[in-house]
Amino acid sequence: MVRAFLFIYTWFGLVSLAGAQGLATNAVERSAVQMLIDFVASPTSLPDEYAVVLRETQVSYIDGTESDTVYLFAEDRRRITSTRFSAKGYTNSIEPRRWVQYLRTPTHRAQRQGGQAFGRLAGEVVEDVTMDPEDSQILQYPQRHDFVFFRPVAPRSDRSSRKTQSAGYGRLLLDELDFMGAEKLDDGKIQSDWARKLWRVQITFDPKQGNRPTKIIHFSDLDIENPGPIVCVHVIDWEEWNLEDNTSMWIPSHFRFRHSTPAYKLDYETEGHLRWADTSEESVMPELQRGSGNDWREKIRERFSEDWQVRHAEWLNTNQRKDGTVPAAVE
Repeated sequence: MVRAFLFIYTWFGLVSLAGAQGLATNAVERSAVQMLIDFVASPTSLPDEYAVVLRETQVSYIDGTESDTVYLFAEDRRRITSTRFSAKGYTNSIEPRRWVQYLRTPTHRAQRQGGQAFGRLAGEVVEDVTMDPEDSQILQYPQRHDFVFFRPVAPRSDRSSRKTQSAGYGRLLLDELDFMGAEKLDDGKIQSDWARKLWRVQITFDPKQGNRPTKIIHFSDLDIENPGPIVCVHVIDWEEWNLEDNTSMWIPSHFRFRHSTPAYKLDYETEGHLRWADTSEESVMPELQRGSGNDWREKIRERFSEDWQVRHAEWLNTNQRKDGTVPAAVE
């Protein structure tokens, strides 16, 4: 039911971009438009229940500050009133990691926040989902998995306006990107140009990585010949994921992006590694048991063999292959 709903929702967004195919004058240009459509629609192929762990590090070139963040996600999409869990564990180079966790069941929503051990689950709030949101003590609700699917491609302006936390971000891309042209490069990749308001967005699709966007550049001007300063560059790696239902799909496994807008005193680089698990047959969804003292993160930690206290550099050294990559799928 939920998968069908997401497909219908995404489809209406696809219609707006499908008109761009009429502006394409050759097979390469039509392929570029279709690749963007396929990319936006691809989250509808995700399993009914799955989990994601995102390890991310960020450094500012303005003041030298560094951060190390862990994102956790689990979602059961088999019903419209699905159960969702998300957590964010963040730290700088000195402080111990602090956590904020959100859990939404068909009847309740809950929040926990605090240090690594949580004491007696410090900061726990549990509310009925039918209560007036204006009276809620929970500042935000569990993010969808689409957040980690689209985060590798989302510029800062979209992240700041909270437009990257659902499938709605895919529709946003379809609504705001206007096709300008495309060409096939010598290595077989397709490089395409799009207008987005006053920006030009250059997206490179790689047939060797499922026709997914592997490089995205945002220019500060629409002029192709004199594009002006580069606002941000995103580089994304994709892996093919074999699912338990004998299908497969391409998922982001690693990304790096550099955002530079000196006028706003912003210049930083972010790197992230994503690991995915199909939990349709072996759920890792937390249980909402008030006063039980159970750790909502524990089932995910066990499934991914994680240590939440390990910093990014040590985690990477432990999990990366000989070629430096980290396996995206957890068996």
